Amino acid sequence: SRARLRWFPKALEALIPVALEQNIEPQIATVLVRECRLTPPAADIENWPWLVKVYTLGRFELLIDGESPEYSRKVPKKVLFLLQAIIAFGAADVPEQKLLDVLWPDQEGDAASRSLTATLHRLRKLLVLSAAIHQAGGKISLDRKFCWIDRLAFEERLDRAAGDDERIEHAVALYRGAFLGQEDNAAWAAPARERLRAKFIQAIGTLGKSMEEFNRHELAIELYLRGIEADSLVEPFYQGVMRCYDKLNRRTEAVSAYRRLRETLSITLGVPPSSVSQRLFETLRLN
Repeated sequence: SRARLRWFPKALEALIPVALEQNIEPQIATVLVRECRLTPPAADIENWPWLVKVYTLGRFELLIDGESPEYSRKVPKKVLFLLQAIIAFGAADVPEQKLLDVLWPDQEGDAASRSLTATLHRLRKLLVLSAAIHQAGGKISLDRKFCWIDRLAFEERLDRAAGDDERIEHAVALYRGAFLGQEDNAAWAAPARERLRAKFIQAIGTLGKSMEEFNRHELAIELYLRGIEADSLVEPFYQGVMRCYDKLNRRTEAVSAYRRLRETLSITLGVPPSSVSQRLFETLRLN
């Protein structure tokens, strides 16, 4: 029974992740996690019943206890901007002054501080559990015992991968697009967006080259195409697709990949493909 299970917290800590992974009685597992206050075995586990989940890669989505929050009136944009900015700056020990500078740049010191205090209070209410946010010593943090954030999980998985292809792929699965979506042009989001994008490009490149070296060209193509779907402006992904189609003697598809690249770059950035891509295209035409 559930009552007896609570007598063995160590056993629960081992069994609950397995149950969630295998989708065995997930509702009961969730209840036990909450009632026994179990902590997740790792901060990057997506299917743990987190109180707060925040998706920032490819879009912004906030889930409270698995559900999108309901707003009594209009969407509290400033509250959500505060949450986004905290995550953009690392979600841990974020200096209050940094948040004041980006969210209330036109307000005087005391007025800006009051605005931050009021908005932080509203954010705590939105997240239901006040302990989900810590404020101390002029710094603000999200408590990772209660909050799962895809941006942090992505980086943590990559940090632990250490060249392991399977672990890298596990990390890459979390990257579903640019940080906060490509359409978000807030200057304060740009450093995080570029950092995450660079890590994603490197991870896909590492995996793709590994697949190519082992002549697993079909798998490499799937990987590069996933990369293009997440970020259509990464030129090396198209080059990888072209190389692999060439190896498979599917040059028509390789040429189509180049044309897709050329069109995407022209429409989005107004630039032609790089000399590397153009030389690769010429090689395909000559073969």
